Amino acid sequence: MITKKIKGFARAIRARLDVILFSLALVAFVLTMFLTINALAGGISLTIALAVAGYGVVLIDNGTNTNRKE
Repeated sequence: MITKKIKGFARAIRARLDVILFSLALVAFVLTMFLTINALAGGISLTIALAVAGYGVVLIDNGTNTNRKE
């Protein structure tokens, strides 16, 4: 009886395999798209933050070392 249920379940999976695979591919595509967009946004924001921090360091350095001889 259990083997008949397992065979019926396997038959049902095989019958709907195209729908299952398409759904999994769609989910994988959407997740990859969101992760890529998040990675790009994170990279851009990190670049902007580093540029602002670098500019701040330059301003502080120029303001504190006014008495040095070049």
